[in-house]
Amino acid sequence: MAGHRLRIGQINLQGVRLASIKLQKNRTQTKIRHDSRTGTEIVRYMQHSSTAETVVVNFDSNVTCAFIPELINDYCTCVHVRTARVSVYLVSACFKYIHSIVLHVLHLEKVMNKLKEKKVDNRCPHNCSLPPWHSDVRHYTNRGSEAEEKRAQQEGFIALDDLQEQNVEGQPCIFSNLNGMSNIDVMLTTRSIRVVSWEIVENASSSYHQLIYDLKSMVARSRKAFSGNGRIEQTGLVGLAYRTVVDKIRAPSNIINCITFRGVLSHNINEAVKSMLGTLLPDNDVDKDEVHNRQIKLAALIPPNDTPTAPLNTGQWWKTVRSLPNTSLRIDRVTARII
Repeated sequence: MAGHRLRIGQINLQGVRLASIKLQKNRTQTKIRHDSRTGTEIVRYMQHSSTAETVVVNFDSNVTCAFIPELINDYCTCVHVRTARVSVYLVSACFKYIHSIVLHVLHLEKVMNKLKEKKVDNRCPHNCSLPPWHSDVRHYTNRGSEAEEKRAQQEGFIALDDLQEQNVEGQPCIFSNLNGMSNIDVMLTTRSIRVVSWEIVENASSSYHQLIYDLKSMVARSRKAFSGNGRIEQTGLVGLAYRTVVDKIRAPSNIINCITFRGVLSHNINEAVKSMLGTLLPDNDVDKDEVHNRQIKLAALIPPNDTPTAPLNTGQWWKTVRSLPNTSLRIDRVTARII
């Protein structure tokens, strides 16, 4: 992306239930790439459920992601991504060939309406080829009425939201199988985003859909990234949420869930942080106080010995949230809300 290189991508694993297993089994052949200056040791991916078809992969602990539950389902993942200089919404969607495309398009229209006037990067395995996607003529002609219907629906969606296609000449094809390469997967962005270049990581996915990765200067990554224990494979519990519960690991501090606070669902990182703090800090309703609320009120009664400090800025609030204990969903309700 112009002015900054995001180390984040999307991958289609044809069912995320086995995502961890597939990545671990393929680790001898797979080389996930990263910026050598960061030295990141962990690949983090976010998913809706154990049966989800899409997942967002985060390669960099310096990139903060907020997972937006209201806008996701098993076939569409939506996150807010923020770095020091970039704020963008990433949508990873998978249009199953056996499904009617109408339901998928309606959901994406809902996402675009919620994120209106935002910077949105939309990556969709549509399982269909269109002329604007720099596809060969043979890919979108004489394919039958069903393929024509998919094509018409997708062209209508792109035109309605005034999206721009990044699958242009000179950019790599993002679908490859024994019959050759094509662009049945599409990379769409709003007009407020300018993508300079992007690459794919070959063989990172067990399916024919390639891993899209918006970083041109990359180096080979060591196989240590996918070292894991066999118990995860045996239990079938994969992904961040399941590993947090089962293995009682500390969840990555740069990946958070947008939660509902006082009936309002947060849609970006700042709103998510405020909602988390709202669940921790007490209000005037004594009847609803929990232990942590009473402790905070008691601490507030102690008179200060010095002049009050200046109000905390957004960065300091975020640092406070990241330092909160976050080890297991079973510890207490506060931690569960944070996760």
